[in-house]
Amino acid sequence: MKLIEKLVDENNQSIEFSSEKIDDKNPLKRKFGNHAISFAFRDGKSYFLDPTQTRIYRMSESDKNLLYDDEGELLIRTLSSLLLNNNSNNYLKMKEHLASQYPSVSKEEEKLMVEKTKKLCNGNSDIFENFYAENSELYDDISSKVLRIRKNPFIFLK
Repeated sequence: MKLIEKLVDENNQSIEFSSEKIDDKNPLKRKFGNHAISFAFRDGKSYFLDPTQTRIYRMSESDKNLLYDDEGELLIRTLSSLLLNNNSNNYLKMKEHLASQYPSVSKEEEKLMVEKTKKLCNGNSDIFENFYAENSELYDDISSKVLRIRKNPFIFLK
């Protein structure tokens, strides 16, 4: 951010960002994806939450394996959820909810929920700060392990 500020504010230079989608050749990554989307079901509504990208998806009415939001579409694979969920009963319930295609909340309801949640979080930032302070050693430990994994993908953590 400092580099960007220096280039734009001090040097009056322009910066252009672009992205290019590249299909991964690794068959496991193609099969299971690079992160998980949380599925929740409450009061007859489905919620597909992607905290990694700060997105909320809706299920396509024409294809239950397709999620979408205002920015685009995403193909989902529910099979990978079985690997992440050690309780087969929960997995079967989730599959049942997904197959039933319960409606998502409206955009207006979604916006209100997001605003209410942000307000709640901002009003309780001291709780988050205390939690972080009490667990900062764990954060550091996890961070160092993640860096080791990135450097050598063949290291297995115990």
